Amino acid sequence: MPNTFLSSSFISKELLKSAKILKNLNINVLISGASGTGKKTLARNIDKEAKIILAKDFQELLEKGFKNFKAKCIIIDKFEDFNNLDLLELWLKNSKTRIIALAKTNALNKKILEHFCVNLEIPALESRLEDKNILSKKFAKQAKELLGKELFDKTKQTNKAEENTDLENAHLLKQKIYLNYFFEHIKKDELLLLMEKFILKNFSKDFEDFKYKDFLYLYEAPLLKIAKEKYKSQVKMSKHLGLNRTTLRKKLEANKDFL
Repeated sequence: MPNTFLSSSFISKELLKSAKILKNLNINVLISGASGTGKKTLARNIDKEAKIILAKDFQELLEKGFKNFKAKCIIIDKFEDFNNLDLLELWLKNSKTRIIALAKTNALNKKILEHFCVNLEIPALESRLEDKNILSKKFAKQAKELLGKELFDKTKQTNKAEENTDLENAHLLKQKIYLNYFFEHIKKDELLLLMEKFILKNFSKDFEDFKYKDFLYLYEAPLLKIAKEKYKSQVKMSKHLGLNRTTLRKKLEANKDFL
């Protein structure tokens, strides 16, 4: 279900409990947290019928004199983008519409914060390993259904959270899992097309200033990285790659930023 706030960690379970309680309370709620932490989904657990509107669009409506919202509740996304605070405060004072505000931070204007009785703060996903694991399984299932493919390497299927502590939000986690599925089944011609598009996108404007050797890292860096992980020592790398050790050292130095 799209509006299911997946909760496995203690903090997420507490947030979901609070959301269920807030369903029946007609008070304004501020939900804060970084992008991709589940603010919209949690808001939907408070009011699944509320319309979501961006703060800049909401401000534009107020500036045009539109003040009477028939809806009992609206969800305002990117609440920190609202810069006409006097207008916002005036509307909050007089409006009977319930507000669920979504913001990256709860460090907002004090006068504005006074209009919110509850602040639910969602921690970054990197600190919620249990939630990251169930999200990984969800995204893996979606990727499999979308691409119609199984992973050859089953260890990549769940993308265990403890192996991905650098992924701080669900968007990055989903991207990595989908890429795992895509690259497991990519064909040579597809890879070449991908490389071609990458070069055209990133270098076409200044292509005349680039030489053949400037693109060698796209091939050499991944090959050297794999060889380094597999063979450990430069002696073995040199033997299996068919390079003398002097050439290998030069290539390792040239590609060190990618290894």
